Amino acid sequence: KIEFAPEDKLQATTACCCCLCSFFTETPDCLGVQAENECLCCVNQVSCKCCQFMEETRTFNQSTSHGKCIDLTSGEFICYDSQSEFILCFCVKGAMTQNCCIDLPKHCAGKGNAFCIDCRWAIPPSN
Repeated sequence: KIEFAPEDKLQATTACCCCLCSFFTETPDCLGVQAENECLCCVNQVSCKCCQFMEETRTFNQSTSHGKCIDLTSGEFICYDSQSEFILCFCVKGAMTQNCCIDLPKHCAGKGNAFCIDCRWAIPPSN
């Protein structure tokens, strides 16, 4: 599940053309990477949390993935569709999805954070 930083918790926001960058310092929520980007016909999403010291993360590396590329077996054309879940280094837990040509977005846009840096962008610029 992607949990983006609430806009009212962003600090020192700067804007340039089509991009807004801010600091997001709420701990432990800022400890990880959250992102969703779409452009033309491709969409990717990632959610990765650090410092997840739980019974289920007691492994150095565990992952599962599923992917399809140019697939017609389901009765519909799938250009590219991929999902994965992973646990790394005993404390990092995450998941990601990527697909192309499934639902066509009308613009290029994205938002997310990498630790304490939050960026949001759109082409053309939007609210």
